[in-house]
Amino acid sequence: MMRFVWLFLWLCPTVAAQFDGPYENLQVLPKDIKKEDLRAIMRGWSGDLGVRCVDCHYSASGKFEDIDFASDQNDAKKTARAMVKMTAEINERFFKPQNLEISCYTCHHGTNKPVRLEQILAADYAQGGVDLVEKTYRDKHNNYYGAGAYNFRAWSALNALASELMPTENWADIKRIHEINIEFNPDYDGSHFFLGVYYLDQELVPEKARSHLNVAMKINTHWTPRKAARLAHRFKRRDKAALARRLLETLTQVAPDNADVHSNLGDFLSETGETDAARTAYESALARDANHQRAKAGLAKLP
Repeated sequence: MMRFVWLFLWLCPTVAAQFDGPYENLQVLPKDIKKEDLRAIMRGWSGDLGVRCVDCHYSASGKFEDIDFASDQNDAKKTARAMVKMTAEINERFFKPQNLEISCYTCHHGTNKPVRLEQILAADYAQGGVDLVEKTYRDKHNNYYGAGAYNFRAWSALNALASELMPTENWADIKRIHEINIEFNPDYDGSHFFLGVYYLDQELVPEKARSHLNVAMKINTHWTPRKAARLAHRFKRRDKAALARRLLETLTQVAPDNADVHSNLGDFLSETGETDAARTAYESALARDANHQRAKAGLAKLP
């Protein structure tokens, strides 16, 4: 980028003269600042905010060669001044005493607006639904992944939006968001778990449900049974006992050697009064782990 700038300076003597000084209309930076220091600061701000010279400096044509660096006609320049003053004050009051310092990058992370990806996607969903969410996420991922600008981790932006939409029960949209998340994060157990339950509840496709729950169990054998047990109890309270049982039984099918899933099924069957079936489930858990305390306790409580 800087080679490009120096070429322009060589070709455009008017711009070059402005770069070489003396500098006009400096209101925040020292009026006697050295050329090298000014250029270093400008390069830093450019990287911190992901912007170029014409984004803050006025140019009648919008082109670099027509920039008037002294002009205040571009409101972005006024905003930049205010932010520089704010950052300097924060550093002086809070960070310099600790031998620390913040910069524009601390909040902006290479973007011109310091907004979390979760907020961007939520606003896009409100404006254009899941199609706009997908477009924005793909664009941001293509342009910023690896740059530290946004959090693309599996449990962050897309998963956060899906969780936020759960009370709406717009299952088709939530499903699509989790599918996008899996496309970019194929090993995220949370999205696989949701899709497994979705196919047991909404579309009634047991094969797909087993496939996703199998992946969830392989990725996280500790969390998945616990999540399933809590969700099953929630389903039961909402008069969805049949769905709760399908979920717990499906986990015993995809992870037959896991004692926890058998014990979870035993707990549920015991609560619903199916004593013989509960006993079988507890015994299955103990056959896989003879010291499984919850299965032992559940079995001991049966009449």
